[in-house]
Amino acid sequence: MLKTKFVLGGIFCLFIFSFWSLAFAGDPGEPDTCWLSQIPSVGPNQTVIVSVMADADQSLAGIVLPFKFYDPDNNDIVCDSIVFSSWVTDASPDFSSKTIDTTNYQMNFGAVWFSGGMPAGRDTLARLFFSTGPGWLANKGVVVDSTTYYPGGARLEFTDEATTTTYNPIFKKGCLGAAITVTSPNGGELFYVDESFDINWFTVLFDANVKIEYSTNGGGSWLPVISSTSNDGVHPWSVPDTPSPTCLIRVSDASDGVPWDKSDSVFSIPDFDISAHPDTSKAEAGESTSFWVKADSTYGFAKSINLSLSGLPSGATESFVPNPVDPGDSSLLTIETEISTPAGHYTLTITGTGSQQRTTEVTLVVNVAPSSFDLLNPTDEDTVSTLTPTLSWEEAIDPDPQDDVTYTLYYTLDPTFTTTNSIPGLTGTSRQLPPLDDDTLYHWKVVAEDKWGDSTWSDQTWEFFVYYPEQPLAFSLVYPPNYDSLNQTSVELKWRSTTDPDPGDSVVYDLYYDTRTGFPSPTIVSDLSDTAYTISVKDDSTYFWKVLAKDTNTSGRWSSVFRFKIGIPDPPGAFSLVSPSDGDTVILHPTLSWQNSVDPDPGDVIEYIMNYSIDSTFASFEAETTFNTNITLPELTNDTFYYWKVKAVDLFDLETWCTESYFSFFARNFAPGEFSLISPDSGEIVSTLEPTFRWHKSEDLDPFDPISYVLYYSLNSDFSDSEEVSVSDTLYTPSTLLDDTIYFWKVKAEDSYGLASWSDQLNWQFETYYPEPPFDFSLLVPSYDSTLSDSSLELHWQPTTDPDPGDVVVFDLYYDTHSGFANPTTVSDIADTTSSITVKDDSTYFWKVLARDTNTSGRWSTEVFKFNIYVPEPPNPFNLVSPSDGDTTSGLSPELMWEEATDPDPGDFVRYNLYYTEDPDSDFVDADSVVDLDETSYTLPELDYGTVYLWKVKANDTNTEGSWSVQSLWSFYVPSCIQGDVNGDTKIEVADAIYLANYLFKGGPEPKPIIACGDVDCNDKVEIADAIWIANYLFKGWVFPPC
Repeated sequence: MLKTKFVLGGIFCLFIFSFWSLAFAGDPGEPDTCWLSQIPSVGPNQTVIVSVMADADQSLAGIVLPFKFYDPDNNDIVCDSIVFSSWVTDASPDFSSKTIDTTNYQMNFGAVWFSGGMPAGRDTLARLFFSTGPGWLANKGVVVDSTTYYPGGARLEFTDEATTTTYNPIFKKGCLGAAITVTSPNGGELFYVDESFDINWFTVLFDANVKIEYSTNGGGSWLPVISSTSNDGVHPWSVPDTPSPTCLIRVSDASDGVPWDKSDSVFSIPDFDISAHPDTSKAEAGESTSFWVKADSTYGFAKSINLSLSGLPSGATESFVPNPVDPGDSSLLTIETEISTPAGHYTLTITGTGSQQRTTEVTLVVNVAPSSFDLLNPTDEDTVSTLTPTLSWEEAIDPDPQDDVTYTLYYTLDPTFTTTNSIPGLTGTSRQLPPLDDDTLYHWKVVAEDKWGDSTWSDQTWEFFVYYPEQPLAFSLVYPPNYDSLNQTSVELKWRSTTDPDPGDSVVYDLYYDTRTGFPSPTIVSDLSDTAYTISVKDDSTYFWKVLAKDTNTSGRWSSVFRFKIGIPDPPGAFSLVSPSDGDTVILHPTLSWQNSVDPDPGDVIEYIMNYSIDSTFASFEAETTFNTNITLPELTNDTFYYWKVKAVDLFDLETWCTESYFSFFARNFAPGEFSLISPDSGEIVSTLEPTFRWHKSEDLDPFDPISYVLYYSLNSDFSDSEEVSVSDTLYTPSTLLDDTIYFWKVKAEDSYGLASWSDQLNWQFETYYPEPPFDFSLLVPSYDSTLSDSSLELHWQPTTDPDPGDVVVFDLYYDTHSGFANPTTVSDIADTTSSITVKDDSTYFWKVLARDTNTSGRWSTEVFKFNIYVPEPPNPFNLVSPSDGDTTSGLSPELMWEEATDPDPGDFVRYNLYYTEDPDSDFVDADSVVDLDETSYTLPELDYGTVYLWKVKANDTNTEGSWSVQSLWSFYVPSCIQGDVNGDTKIEVADAIYLANYLFKGGPEPKPIIACGDVDCNDKVEIADAIWIANYLFKGWVFPPC
């Protein structure tokens, strides 16, 4: 925007430079005046007109009127336009200029007369049109003031016609709403606390009392300066002690706060701070100590600061070097005490005085050692009966109640304390010692120390003797060993002897034994002097025992706990034989069982030995052993009597025989049990040539006797000629049987001894019938992967027959655009071997045929064929776009444009031929043309002025003759122009230069009738040089046109 204003101003100055370059002078007559109208109330979203008025006592040759209307707190406003009044336009200025700078809320306008001038008088010069937005504040007016005119650096100016003198008229501000403007402080100032300065402001259209406030947080909140004062534009203010870098002043109507204004930017009230280190320092009474005091500036504080101190105890004095101190520097504070200065902690206040006062605090400690104190316990030469005695003493009192006292306890075998043990840092007045040596003399004393290192010793150094009674020494149990097992009813218990470490002490023993762990009800034998003792015990019992060694002065010492077990073995209990009963007949692998024998000994284990023989005297026999109460014998001899009996033996080899002398049984073999046939069922028709024969399992009484089967199947019911198959399972699948044939079948079960059983059914029959699909056949027409140009076609395939007598074959046709036939079209029950179908263009189809019979799922053609459908089509219709029919171009090389033409054939591409001619009777045979264009536009070479052209376009593809545009013929006109007549009014004048400048810099309309008419200097560019050429032609006599 600034560049635009400068260029326009430059054109304006081009013609009035001779006037403006003169030195400024005063008004040659009475003072002239320029003033703006004052609008009392303006709301948001409103259009407001401000009049610019003048009173001149002489004719004017020029006026320059720069104004501004900026308020950072109320800136939702723009100046839309500037309109000169008839007073200016009737005087016919040779040049006038109007510029609005929306970015900086400024405007500049003016006019110049080369001859005649604007007559003297009083009238309106112009009207300024403003628009407020939704963010406009109706309670805050904005002043419209004069400003600096940027090309010349002058403010509002008039030029006298007679003398060409330029001067500044008297100016009166305008406003958009009653307004207050704060002028000082207005940002960037620095004011010290308690300093006085003037707050300045001016008002427009408002003269009531004002209220003045200030803010220290950038306007977040406001504090009062004065609630009401006269609206005279000045108020003295003493700066309060409210330091901040974000201070503002606000002036407003004292009654309701409207109108108002505040500083445009923040100003500062500086501050300083003082600090001291260390925060605490100690001096012994009569000595000195010191602190460093630092002064720091805040928000730009730069004055010297005087230091002072308060809070010293009696007898103490202070000095600061240097004093005063500058911000950023430090001063050394030294404090001197006397011997009489009382001990204690003293809070001292350091005060810094500049334009305001600031303080900091430190702590002075005047120190004295703790008071004397006595030892308490154990008393001097006392005897203690513990290795960890607790020593105690009186409290040592420190004169300073805020001081902390700690103690160090010293104890040693050395009465000179040359070598010693110590426990430092004790806060209480007693301490238990770690274990000491028994029968030993110790010496001890205590020192009390405050936190500053001053100390006082206890008034005494005492001694004590340690005597600690001890238990008898450890000893162990001897017999019986731990976890031993005994088979006797009395036991002598033995343990090792022990002694007592205390001189002269004796030891006796208490024996404890019990049948339960934990000794809930023990038997106790007390005060034994020997280390052995015999006790009576019970069978099948566990005993726990221990011994207590007792002395005179302690509770004694226990041995560990031992245990032993008493067990006198007994033979297993009586039991009887159970099965088979005496004299039973059994299989050749019989299971023999008997009762369980119970052993009276806890934890004893019984093993059984079973004897069997064919001799009742068991002169010779076989034996089997087991821990169970049954056993299955190995294979016995068929048709034989056997005798058997059982013996129970425990872990002690004690044995008990069964209560019977023996049992007998007869062993013999049994034939397999009855069973039935399952399938094929008698009379069934089976549809496979490999049927599976199934039958029930035959059960043998002897589970150890294996059974095998013999399957018989034959074409004869008497099985005179049959197939025999031996199998171990209950099913069998033969190799292929004869189709359409009746078979008979049965099964025999045999055990390992040759005994056999036949199936319950001895003459079942079934018939085989195996349906077959039609024979193979092939597809014929259209051949595989052929391409067809017709979407209606006929499919052909080979005929086929069915091998099953009397079966009928029909065909189902399947075709789809997917090779997997995801969504096929099906034509069913075709009796012939051909079918006519209609399909889509530009598609590939896959097809196959299913030959169906009555009893099978049918047979598919041996292959799947595919064919392609492709019917070539021309490009789709398309329209011409621009220039429209009968349109006038804006240049000599117009760009012709048309719609894209798409081709319905996949993969085909389109190119364009463009035809154009200036012959209205042409058949386009001799027309100009541009062929094989890929784009849908083309810029023609330079055409002739004032000529009508005809044009059309053809879209061409690969396989057809192409398509013409929907509009068979359009025309356009290339206009002619007068060089320099930019606005198209057939005259060359100043208006053409201004018209061209507005087009170049303010977005105005293009040169007429075409842009090329603006190229005045013939360099093929439209630019500001063309406007200057027009001005030089009009005012300096340049030759025109130049080409």
